[in-house]
This record gives sequence, structure tokens and C-alpha cells, in this order.
Amino acid sequence: MNRTMIKKRIRFSLYTIALLSVFVLSCEDFDEDREGFTPPKPVLEFPEGASFSTQRDSVASIVIRYNVLSEITSLTASQSGTDLRTIPLEGLNSVEDTLTFNYTVPTEAAFGSLPIEFTVTDQDGRQQTETFVVDVIRGLREFSAETIATEVTLSADSIYRFASSVTIAEGGTLNIPPGSLILAAVDTANPVTIITEGGRLVAEGTAEAPIIFTSANTLTQTAAPGDWGGFILRGDEDDPSYSPFSLRYVRVEYAGGGEEESALFIREVSSTPMEYVQTYFSGNYGFYVREGTFAFKHCISTSDASTGFYLRTAAGNAQFLIIDSEVDHGDRDLHIRDGEPVTISNATFIGNGRDEGEDLDGARIRDDAGPFRFYNGIVAEYPDDGIRLQRYEEGQDIIAHTFIFQIGGMQDDGIGTEDPDVEEGPSPLRGAGLIFYNQREQFNNQIDIDSTLVSGIDSDSYVPDEIPTVSFDPSTLGEFFDTAPYAGAIGDTNWTAGWSLNADGEINE
Repeated sequence: MNRTMIKKRIRFSLYTIALLSVFVLSCEDFDEDREGFTPPKPVLEFPEGASFSTQRDSVASIVIRYNVLSEITSLTASQSGTDLRTIPLEGLNSVEDTLTFNYTVPTEAAFGSLPIEFTVTDQDGRQQTETFVVDVIRGLREFSAETIATEVTLSADSIYRFASSVTIAEGGTLNIPPGSLILAAVDTANPVTIITEGGRLVAEGTAEAPIIFTSANTLTQTAAPGDWGGFILRGDEDDPSYSPFSLRYVRVEYAGGGEEESALFIREVSSTPMEYVQTYFSGNYGFYVREGTFAFKHCISTSDASTGFYLRTAAGNAQFLIIDSEVDHGDRDLHIRDGEPVTISNATFIGNGRDEGEDLDGARIRDDAGPFRFYNGIVAEYPDDGIRLQRYEEGQDIIAHTFIFQIGGMQDDGIGTEDPDVEEGPSPLRGAGLIFYNQREQFNNQIDIDSTLVSGIDSDSYVPDEIPTVSFDPSTLGEFFDTAPYAGAIGDTNWTAGWSLNADGEINE
């Protein structure tokens, strides 16, 4: 190709480019409605971050930046579909600007995430919505009073750190509202303990807002069993009308390090109800009742280092109990002694696994205990005995409508024994409990040391796949007991959900 031809082609290309430039410049106004054209949406962003932590009644200052293709028409804030307000545009640039939106957290706001949706609209109706999250937190307050002699009510707006033991004296009441979090300072020499001495503790939470008592070490994720003392709730044997506590939807974590070595030590109390209470990783006992009477419903002992429910010289009724032991602590999960009648229905006792250790029993009822009646139970996954009943009086003691399975094993003759000259292995029922083993058709007990009799029940779960129905309705035992013609603590509704913890630290669902 000669040089003249090359020059002609270059001139033609330049001419074409010039024509295209003129065409583009003449089309400054786009037809935004033509097919295939999508104009850009407005830009809405939070240049200082899309979340902020603050307390109730405090102000969250939210920095917002917007950029629109055509002039801005409105900027609104809403919450859960409800408009909070339209933000005035006076003084703002019509296309791009930055502003601060001040939001006051309501007094009644729930703790946790509180999302706010911001929407910007331009004059052509284009919109963009972004979400800013206000994290509503509680402030930490020190509680230093060692004696309460008047009525004291804590605020659910704050987390309280108890620096030392607290005695609620005569004339005093400590009211703790739903959703409260109480931290006990860790002092191994003088563990924090909450004690009633003529006064009254009222801690009534809800399933949605349980009250939690725990170790201050939970803030650093170093909490351990026995970090603090727990509760000593004393009644008055000379005044049966005195009720030292009211507990409902309460969780007691990492206690059991005090004088009585119990998360909940209850003494000389007259039938004060306790409902929806969990002891969690106690350093020793979970629930310890000594002298007096008890009335437990929907109570849980989870991974307590020793006995979950220790009833000594204590009479009473219990329904819907759960014991979930994660380790072989060489003791028994239910321990009853010293001569008072006890009736329990709809209990689920789960050990750490039939092959995990050798010393953990589901229950031991000593020969000096009072009449023992146990209905509609599930006892499973224990390396040693299921239930060891050392006393028996016909018509007084009974184990009925109960499933006992996955127990460490049995002797060659298929029964346990109390004969000291006979070497024995674990048994589903031992001692006087053999009456109920040998006559299980009469008492409707189902026993299998090797098979799982209730699907879904194992060392990691106390919730059955299907409800194991039985023929006995515990409401026939008296007005304390609810209708529950099934075995175990969980029926149609999992009452542990939403407020109690699994052994792994997750909320039960």
C-alpha cells in the first residue's frame, strides 16, 4: 500500500470520529424511558459506619450521605414499617450532601439490635433504602450494699455487678425485674452469696426476658463452676407463712462456690413455689433443699458438678424436672435422704453416657429416706445405676410408668443386689427398686439397658422425637400436679426453649 493511500485512510477515520463526536454532543438529553436504559439509583450511605451502641434514653447521632441523579425530593426514617419522620431538606444541597440524624432510643426499647431504615427519593421517583442498626446496651453499675433492710428495686436498664455478699434482712425486699443481668464478683476467699435473713427476694422473669445471675468472669469468657456462692434462701420454721423468695424464669450460672456449695440452698422453707429455674455449671450442688417443704415445676440442673437435686429432710412435690449431666461426677443426680415423703412426676434424667465413666447414678434414695413416689420418668445414659432405691414400704414407695434405658450394664443374673458378698455391676434398678424391675408389667415400667426406648433421647438430648405416652395422669395425685399422661419432662411444648442454656452454652430452641 502506497503512502498516498495510507494518508487518505487516516483522513477518513478522523472525519468519522468527528461526526460521531458531534452526534454525541447533540444528544445531551437522554430519553430515560427508551427501551434498555436504566438510570442509576440514588446513593445512600453511612460514612462513619452503619451501627452504633448506646443505652436507653440516649441519643445516637447517625451521619448520612446521599447522592442523587436529579434533585432530592425526600429523605425519611422508618422502623419496622412505621415512619419515624421525614428529614427536613432546608439548607441541604439538592444533589449531594452529608447530614446528621439524631435518634433518641426509647425508654422501653428492647435490648439488642434496633434497626432504622433510611430512604432517599429523587424528583424522578428513584429510591434507595439502607439500614442503620442501633445496638441497645445496658450500662454497668456497681452494687455495693451488703445489707438490704428496705425495698430495693433494680433497673433492667443496667447490668449490676455485686461486689460482695448481700443479706436481705427483715423488712427488706430485693426486686429484680425481667431481663436483668446480675454479675457476681469473683473472690474465692469470700464468694458473693445472696442471703435471705427475714427479708424477701423477688426475681420474676419471663421466657422472653429471663433473669440471669452469673459470674463476672463471663465478661472475659473465663467463667468457671464455683466462681461465686449462689443463694442461701432461709425460711423460718416457727413462721410457715414467711416466704423468703419468688423465683420464676431465673438462670443461676457458675455458682456453688460458697459456704453451702450450692447454686440454690433452700432451708426451712414452707412450700414456696419455684418455677422455670435453671442451675448451670454449679461447682457442687444445683438445687439443695434441707428441712422444710418444696414445690418445684419446670426446673433444670445442667452440668452441675455434684447432685442436681439434693433433698435432705425435705418433703414436697416436683413435676417437669430435667437433669442433664455432661460428666461423670461420681455422685448421683437425684439424692434423697432423712425421712420425708417425696413425689416426683414427669422427670427426665440424662447421664453423660453409659460408656463414659463408671460411678454416676441417676438417683439414689437412701434407706433413711421417706416414702418415694416416682411416675412418668425417663432415666437414661448412666454408666452406673439408673435408680437405686434402698428402702421399700408397700403402698408408700413406687416407681411406675417410667422408661429406663442405656444403663452401664447388669449382672449375669439380670438383677442388682444389696448383698455385700456379691460383686455387682450397674443396674437400671437396684436394691428395693428390683421390686419394680421384677414386676415391671404391673407398674408399666419399660427397661432396656442396651436399646434406646425413646427416640431422640441420648446423652446430648433430653427432647424426644415423639412424646412417649403412658396411661397414668399425674393430675390424680393432687392439685399441685398438671395433666401430663406422658413420660419425661417435655410434652407438646418444649418449655426450656428461649430462656435456658444447653450444656454447650447455646440458648435452647
